[in-house]
Amino acid sequence: MMALEKLTNARFAVLRRQTSRILVVAGLAVVGFRLLTWPCAVLGQDCISDDACGKFQACINRKCCTPSDFTSRCGSNCGVKCPDSARCAGDDDCQSGACSGERCCGPSCNGNCSNQCKDAQGCTTGDDCENFACVKSKCCTPSDISNQCGGNCGVKCPDTGRCGGNNDCQSGLCNYGTCAPAGQLHPGAPG
Repeated sequence: MMALEKLTNARFAVLRRQTSRILVVAGLAVVGFRLLTWPCAVLGQDCISDDACGKFQACINRKCCTPSDFTSRCGSNCGVKCPDSARCAGDDDCQSGACSGERCCGPSCNGNCSNQCKDAQGCTTGDDCENFACVKSKCCTPSDISNQCGGNCGVKCPDTGRCGGNNDCQSGLCNYGTCAPAGQLHPGAPG
């Protein structure tokens, strides 16, 4: 009986040690999991994923922060400036240094801004401009909107283009508001 009792006690001790190890390993796994996924208590805390930072924060450059634009992962206290058209809370959030209507705007007031560009300011498309004409990357007021020429755009209009004067036309002849081919000006026609 004594040998059986010793054997049972020995097996129980081994089983108890194995169970303790399992519990210790399981406990470390839980602690490790919590360290990786517990929301940051303080902005700027080190992180390896967004999960570590909480609901309204992101892990950017291995630090928890609250971006102004979650899609572009930039702005606010994240240390990354936002590109044009990204959401912003202020001028400091934007690469261009201009935030208008909660969107970053280009340095020359592109179409994302609430104010369109005046003549001679930079542009990408006509939508960027107050007068809806962008010629050679500058806003202008054309005499012929369809052809984006004449006026102060620096591009002469082709024959049949609209004009406000002879200087608007390639031919140098503006005939009643239309560029005329050389030699076809009606006598007495205003430029």
